Amino acid sequence: MVNHSAAPLTATSLLDKFLELRQLSPDVETWSESYFQDSPPRLARWRQWVALLRAFEIDCRPTEFVEGQFLRTTSERYVPLLQRLKLERPDILESSAGDYVQQLPFCFNILLEYRIRLEEVLSNASGVLEASGLYLLMFLRAEQLNRTIRENVEPIDALLGEFISPERAQFTLEQLARDFNYPLVDLLELDFLWF
Repeated sequence: MVNHSAAPLTATSLLDKFLELRQLSPDVETWSESYFQDSPPRLARWRQWVALLRAFEIDCRPTEFVEGQFLRTTSERYVPLLQRLKLERPDILESSAGDYVQQLPFCFNILLEYRIRLEEVLSNASGVLEASGLYLLMFLRAEQLNRTIRENVEPIDALLGEFISPERAQFTLEQLARDFNYPLVDLLELDFLWF
């Protein structure tokens, strides 16, 4: 059952969808509607991600997304973000915000690649359904560290979200389904049926 009264989806939701799909299908160069046809859970996630791209007015291939090529460096929309970052670290960012706009795609790529590798570590035991004894102890230790990492990765996710949408746009599920063809499916149910 899909919760239609869920919190609005944001740019970090788009990031989460990307990371989730990337865990299921690591080679983003192969991603396409036809590539995922044989796997309804992956196809649903693909369609949700594509709908979010449309909602955030991002028109690019998955590899271009990873490289940050969707960032419009001629736009003034990133100036407030860069000014805020400059205020946080004036010792590092000395020149005007406009001087850094051209660096945004590469900066996005650096953070996203880091986040991809981190997600691989955090999902290390995601396929484990049952464990006992020493195995359980090891999984519990790893999960304890994973919780700490997840709590502290939020600033990186938030910054990636600001790269995607400096305006911090939000969309309801109903709006996404109506305007951007976002599939309202129960992913857990799909996973249960197909995995």
